[in-house]
Amino acid sequence: MKNQLYEDESQMQTIDYIYEEFRKEFDQILNKCQAFDHCTYIIDYYYNFKTGLKEQINKLDSNTRLSKQLRQLDDTSEKSPDIINMLNEYEEYRFPSQVQLVKTFKSFAPKAAQKKKTVKLCESLMIEENQANVQNSLRISQLQVIQEENPIEDEVIQNKFELEVVESEIHLKNNFHQNKISINPEQEELNQLEIRMEYAKSLYQEALLDEALEITQDIFLKLNNKQAQWFKEKNYQEFYENLQEKKLILTQNLNELESGGWRIEKQTQNLIIKYKLFEEEQTVTVYLDSVFEANITKLMALINEIDLYQNYVPFCQRSSMNKQLTKTCKICDIIVYFPFISDRRAVFVGEGIDRLMINGTIVFVCKSIDHNIDYQQKHDIHIETNKKLVSLIINYYIFELTPINDNKCRVRAITNSNPQVKYLPNWLIGYLARKMAHELFERMERITKNFEKSPWFEKYNQNIQFYQWIDQKVQKYFELRQK
Repeated sequence: MKNQLYEDESQMQTIDYIYEEFRKEFDQILNKCQAFDHCTYIIDYYYNFKTGLKEQINKLDSNTRLSKQLRQLDDTSEKSPDIINMLNEYEEYRFPSQVQLVKTFKSFAPKAAQKKKTVKLCESLMIEENQANVQNSLRISQLQVIQEENPIEDEVIQNKFELEVVESEIHLKNNFHQNKISINPEQEELNQLEIRMEYAKSLYQEALLDEALEITQDIFLKLNNKQAQWFKEKNYQEFYENLQEKKLILTQNLNELESGGWRIEKQTQNLIIKYKLFEEEQTVTVYLDSVFEANITKLMALINEIDLYQNYVPFCQRSSMNKQLTKTCKICDIIVYFPFISDRRAVFVGEGIDRLMINGTIVFVCKSIDHNIDYQQKHDIHIETNKKLVSLIINYYIFELTPINDNKCRVRAITNSNPQVKYLPNWLIGYLARKMAHELFERMERITKNFEKSPWFEKYNQNIQFYQWIDQKVQKYFELRQK
């Protein structure tokens, strides 16, 4: 962003660009507020926005058009009801004891005296034979309202018991302040950190890897030595390192989607297939890009229902789920048949990541783990050995799904695998990989068009809660996109 701005016609586009950038940033913050994101997730965005806005305003002449626009935006950003609610929520989140103290004190304060209606009644006294038990019995038939008067403040009768309770509570509260009883500030800070970390873990359980890592990393970078030890003892350190590793794998896969050096196998209006050969590693990378006339949850069912892989994944003979680690993370075990060579086996971890609020996508990332003993021990994964099967190493495998509307979805997929064959020529390996990409696309298209008649429809209904959970995320994304 340029530091020096001039209010002339030649700089109009730059001025409009600067204002629009700040405006877009503020709109994104409002969207996060309206999406009911947690205040701790929004506050950093808001403070960064305000800091950048203030710095830009201070650089400008107050009489320029851009300065006036930015000052107006600054004023709007402070008076917005959504922002005010978010800041109040954050204040209560940071200082719960202080906010609760204020609320409690207000609850102890005497309430305003309520006006009571004065009613005159015709009384009929019944005096029993036993004079010790004189009762005022007002028979309903004898009650006759004579007059309803306007109450007078001095005549309002206070509830004496309620007043005594209020006075007693206020007295105790005054003693509390006089004795200066307070919570250990270090412990209270740890309590707040724990709340934020548990929130980050809940985000990860919702497949929000990026958001969970952002909060966890912000906490980690601000820890002092004592807090760092606590962080490690609570196993938050391990959680943080796991998130870092997952984000690294995700980033590497996404970067490969945008890389160059491809050979075009097929390119039509609705389908692109490209590939790369790596002769030294004897691996091949295949890229597929297509738009499917299908709801995103149908496509997700194809990816998520591992037991049905053999029904559409080329060369797959058998598939099963070894273990489910989280709602969106599974260990998969598949056996693949290749012509000319013995059968191959791939054991890999597959995980779904919700990036709808980041770039409008849902991503599935896969990576082999059959040679990763540490990972197997860490997650208590048991893999039966079979010496007749050669390991098929999946270096990376990613599906990126972009919902366009309720019945259209773009799919980009990329895979790099090593079938561990020393004597097959690279051109043959490349041919098999390209054939696999063609077959995969055609079968996915055929299944989604006849989804209700396919085996996936039954699985879809069996796991309907999971797919409804996904659909709710997508619908929320569509609603925010339209604003």
